[in-house]
Amino acid sequence: MLETSGRHFTHRRILRGTAWAGLFLVTLGLSGCVKSSINKAIRALDDAVTRLEGQSISWQGVLEETRDRLIEEGQSTIANEVSNVLSQTVSDVGIEARCYTDFLRDRVREDLIRIRATLTGETLTLRPVFCNPTPSIVDLNLPADRRTHIEISGYNLDVANIQAQLVDSANQPMDVSNALASPSRYLLTLNLGSNGVPLDASSDKLLFVLPDGTKSVNIIQPAEPTAVPQPVAYTVTLVTGCIDGGGTDANVYIVLTGPRGSTPETELNIANHDDRERCTTDSYQLVSDDLGDLTQVSIRHDNTDSRPGWFLEEVTVRNSLSGQEWEFLCGRWLATSEDDGHIFRTIFPGGPCS
Repeated sequence: MLETSGRHFTHRRILRGTAWAGLFLVTLGLSGCVKSSINKAIRALDDAVTRLEGQSISWQGVLEETRDRLIEEGQSTIANEVSNVLSQTVSDVGIEARCYTDFLRDRVREDLIRIRATLTGETLTLRPVFCNPTPSIVDLNLPADRRTHIEISGYNLDVANIQAQLVDSANQPMDVSNALASPSRYLLTLNLGSNGVPLDASSDKLLFVLPDGTKSVNIIQPAEPTAVPQPVAYTVTLVTGCIDGGGTDANVYIVLTGPRGSTPETELNIANHDDRERCTTDSYQLVSDDLGDLTQVSIRHDNTDSRPGWFLEEVTVRNSLSGQEWEFLCGRWLATSEDDGHIFRTIFPGGPCS
């Protein structure tokens, strides 16, 4: 009885040992299969990285072929990662205008290297690449909701060491790196909102200090409001000389000139009044933009009526807004039959009258 029992026990031990040996061999086989599959995935990624070194290669075609190859190798998780890279890159087509021609191809290559590292366990030394900031200027004339942030595209930006500075008109920098954010490894943003960079009237530019240099964004300050000239009433006073025949019945016209321009030629006339008679003083109102400090007057008559000749002693002009007054001395004829025969005179403050 004991002998039979011992034989059964020995038989059970043999069966158990055989089972464990079989399980061990299966495990070794599965491990080998997994390792082989991973190696094939690594080779597929290596092939794609090598192909993307070519100048004319289509990155989209390489990604699609690599994704399909990984699916065939049973590496659906890695294939999904490659598919995500494809979708993200397709959505960013056009970004090359901020960067350089082969930017997306290079970015895809870096993404595949990163995926491969998750399989090999290798430690990568990643170099961040930066495109030009967008927008290239910050125009403070725009409403605040149209200048909320600045973007810098690139790749490997999650490992970038970058500093942002606000530089004022005295060229003094202020660190505003706390307004930086990195929504993805492809994008950096600088917040210009109310809780971001404190832009003010002294702000001159934004400076991004990068590992391999700097990029700047100029700030355009609001334009100074253009002063609207205030209309000014000028009082023009004419003194007609006491020389015989010095008065005139002709129509008289004047132009005032200063550093800010000239008035249109304006007729000087007092309704229902016989003005510019011998030995008289007559005043007229002329409304114009403020011309500043008057530099000359031009005065003439049209040589009409029976007694057109006129002896003009002087012209005074007063700015009714500022109270400033100018005296233009003449003491000459405006007559075809007197003096030099001219009926037009240009007079400067204090003279001469030519």
